[in-house]
Amino acid sequence: MGKLSMEQELERLRAEVAELTARCNAAESRDADLDEPTVDVADSTPDSSIPNSGNDSVIKHQFEELLQLVEHEMRDLPTITCISVFAIGIIFGRYLR
Repeated sequence: MGKLSMEQELERLRAEVAELTARCNAAESRDADLDEPTVDVADSTPDSSIPNSGNDSVIKHQFEELLQLVEHEMRDLPTITCISVFAIGIIFGRYLR
């Protein structure tokens, strides 16, 4: 590789790094916009007059991903083990109430 081609490759890589940095900064700013301020649960009361903030689709997507992961994991486990763990969870949940 000659000096000229190395310089061209370096310039191309610098441009690519600058583009990726800009994308990361844009993604971080979008994520910061989606973050909502923390609210104390004890002070909050449900209010049906407040419209949805639009984060429902994000939460739904994350929940669907979680369900897919759980389904994948449960396929690998024996059925009796899954039922036993679920039953133990129910029993402990009742005792913790």
